Amino acid sequence: MQSRHTPDNAAAPTAIPCVPGQGHNCGDLHPGPGNKGNKGNQGPTRVGDVKAGITNRLLGGEQAARQPALGGITLSDVVAVAIAIGILLAIGIPAWHWVRRRRRLRTAHDPRTLVLATYDVFTDRARELGVGRSPGETPDEFRRKLAATDTLDGANEPLARMTAEVVRAAYAADAPDPGTAASVRRDADEVLHALRAATRLRQRVLGRYRQD
Repeated sequence: MQSRHTPDNAAAPTAIPCVPGQGHNCGDLHPGPGNKGNKGNQGPTRVGDVKAGITNRLLGGEQAARQPALGGITLSDVVAVAIAIGILLAIGIPAWHWVRRRRRLRTAHDPRTLVLATYDVFTDRARELGVGRSPGETPDEFRRKLAATDTLDGANEPLARMTAEVVRAAYAADAPDPGTAASVRRDADEVLHALRAATRLRQRVLGRYRQD
């Protein structure tokens, strides 16, 4: 009986050479400490991929900034509301003053009431220009205050004429006629034109928002 002893010099399996491009998987045949195998076959990194990654990160940051802050309200919503309120106030306050004055004149149904309403509107607009009528100040006292400002530029005569008609309408027994009411309106406009021309732009703009 022959012994089945395997010789020491038995031939080891022959390694198949790795030739790229001929279907061999070099990663599987030659694993080593530096070889990570065919892990995804990612290939070289391209510049476009880097740019796409940066863009995604930036867009992600913008989307995070747009997330609701308080109860679904973002900072941009608060800014938009503040701007809208500012615009409404800038337009609404002067418009409200204009409507209030127009209503005062339109509700005057007789010449006496119209003369007094015209003078009230005149003093209200003079206050916006920086020369206000104090409580309890008579028309004559207010006329002297306006004349002392040296801003009328030749409008002293219309001011004196208007003041005389206002005093007469307030205290005289005879009511003024419609022509007198129209002349008071023209004199008031002439005095206001002189005051506006002598008033600085800042006062003319800010005066429209005065509530006192």
